[in-house]
Amino acid sequence: AIAPAVIAISCGDQTPAPEPTPGNPNTDNPQNPNPGNPGGGTVDPVEAAKTEAKTAIDAAVELSDSVKEALKRQVEATTTEAAARDLKTKADALVSAVKALSGSVTAAKAVKEDAEYSKV
Repeated sequence: AIAPAVIAISCGDQTPAPEPTPGNPNTDNPQNPNPGNPGGGTVDPVEAAKTEAKTAIDAAVELSDSVKEALKRQVEATTTEAAARDLKTKADALVSAVKALSGSVTAAKAVKEDAEYSKV
């Protein structure tokens, strides 16, 4: 059920916010709270590699949620671009291993269901 407080939030005043004035000191934030972006239009390569690794891990349907969370914690703890990329490679290898194992299990089941198998 949706909490009543959540519903009340959506019923607020619909007056649009005023447009900010360029150069207004009340809207300028000299402190960048995002450590992943050093500013100047550049992207931190370590953060970019971490994001890429976590995205690949999240997309791996073959991995359980607990395995994904463990891998993402390792990615978050890395301090270099190479380490983050290495973890992405390891996650990809784990997905390949899970797919291969799943294929072997499926093949074994098919062999057992074969009529010739039961004659042995």
